[in-house]
Amino acid sequence: MEFIDTLLSTQLCSEEFFESLIIERVVGVGGFGEASLARDHDGNHYIIKSMDIDMLIKRNFPMERLKGEIVNLFEITAHGCPYVCKIICVYLDKDYLNIVQDDCGEELAERINSKNYTPEQALKWTEQILDALNCIHSLNIVHFDIKPQNILVDKNDDIKIIDFGMSMHKNEYSKVKSIGGTPGYILAQSLIDKTYDFRNDSYATGITLKQLWQRLGNIPPQVKQIISGLSENPYVSIINMKTALNLLNPSKYPLAKLKLSLEDFEKKLDGNIQDEIEYGFLNPDEDDMETERKRIAIDLIEQLKGLKIELSNDIIQKYE
Repeated sequence: MEFIDTLLSTQLCSEEFFESLIIERVVGVGGFGEASLARDHDGNHYIIKSMDIDMLIKRNFPMERLKGEIVNLFEITAHGCPYVCKIICVYLDKDYLNIVQDDCGEELAERINSKNYTPEQALKWTEQILDALNCIHSLNIVHFDIKPQNILVDKNDDIKIIDFGMSMHKNEYSKVKSIGGTPGYILAQSLIDKTYDFRNDSYATGITLKQLWQRLGNIPPQVKQIISGLSENPYVSIINMKTALNLLNPSKYPLAKLKLSLEDFEKKLDGNIQDEIEYGFLNPDEDDMETERKRIAIDLIEQLKGLKIELSNDIIQKYE
């Protein structure tokens, strides 16, 4: 637990504060400890995630992952990223590492399964999920385990993202050979070519939003476009959290005016072609690559137009 010594004094719970918390009930049990609902004397509620130190050591739990979860959460909280379950402080005693966070409500998965929400709520939650991840990604942090079970709905009916145990900074995930995550929310291409980046969150977000909206049936056109761009083929899509927010509400989330040159367009096009090859959609030895290049270029042009990105005349002349 040496990394605890690297935390700021303000990030550590005082003994007086921690010992004053009153445990109301256990809300979750895992292989390394449990999570409890607690309150202070003012009636404020918290979740205490208590991890058994001996168990962590005996089972060779990767301490770098635990450090990453805590450090990343403090960075995200300090930056003020919206719709993330904030970390309050960390308390280490002789038996447990205790992580104290806000009490952030019930799982989005439960709301989806019960269909206990309206289209207006789903639209609000969609925006909040995208807004939270856009902020997280701006810090060069990737969550790597987005799913309805890791998104809570608080008492104010707002989204709160939790569980940053798999999260990494960009310079960290570029070195790893594998990541965690949940089957069904993991980008298959990542497992094939060992590429881990922001597209993993994009894919998982697309799947999560698809589940949220499929329960309602009537999906708004802009949400359909976002879900498609994030989940169907994120390796060739230019939609990320920032552009998805723009599609959802252009006046609230305007994109900087951008005019794309032919040179920049073809760099992006070449990248998309390479991604399709690596993803298994294209075979250079069997497919007519000239025809496929034109197809991918037209698809890319449509995406750019959808995002109101101005294209230079030579792009239109060459590919339309």
